Amino acid sequence: MSQLLKNEFTSLGFYFSGHPFDAYREDCKHLTKSNLATLKKMMDSQKNGNGYNDKESMIQVAGLITNLKRRGNNYTFKIDDGSAILEGIIFGERRENFRDLLSNNSLLFLKGRLRFDSFADLWQFVVEDAVSIDSIINKKAKTLLIKCDSKFDPERLQKILQVHTPGSCKIQLNYETDINSTKLKLGEEWTVSPTKELRADLTAELGSHNFQFISH
Repeated sequence: MSQLLKNEFTSLGFYFSGHPFDAYREDCKHLTKSNLATLKKMMDSQKNGNGYNDKESMIQVAGLITNLKRRGNNYTFKIDDGSAILEGIIFGERRENFRDLLSNNSLLFLKGRLRFDSFADLWQFVVEDAVSIDSIINKKAKTLLIKCDSKFDPERLQKILQVHTPGSCKIQLNYETDINSTKLKLGEEWTVSPTKELRADLTAELGSHNFQFISH
């Protein structure tokens, strides 16, 4: 998370200029079927004249962990992807498996069961597996796609990329102006490691919407 977003949340209690998940949003589209806002609409659509449908569904979500609290042997939390917030729980038997991953402001990919708790009269997301988003991208990313425009400064980008070479991830520049567009694949000497440090450097220089790690 950038220092700007941290300062905004500390001062205002919310993010103003963006969301910590923005830098990962495009990368996570192949991991989850929908964002949390779409998922919550689906949950609302399960209402009927007899109450909620009690069937469990397996879901996959990604986002920022907040409001992490220990409740006896369990953890409760909220996951926020900038479109909506979903509450979840990790039961004691699985808590130890994810203890090193769980912290407020961590960005995680979660798998689990979505079920309706008729006693509490609410939906409950029960986590069965958790992985850091950075570790998934580090393992699967094959290409770093960078969008460039007329203000593109190749020397500044070169300095950033040099710090993170060599690696396993190839680089493609998509240069677009009002007149034309060009795609340029850089040579093998320009391969980078798709780490969160590289992501932070690129976000600071280009903005979170101007690059993407591709896994296929």
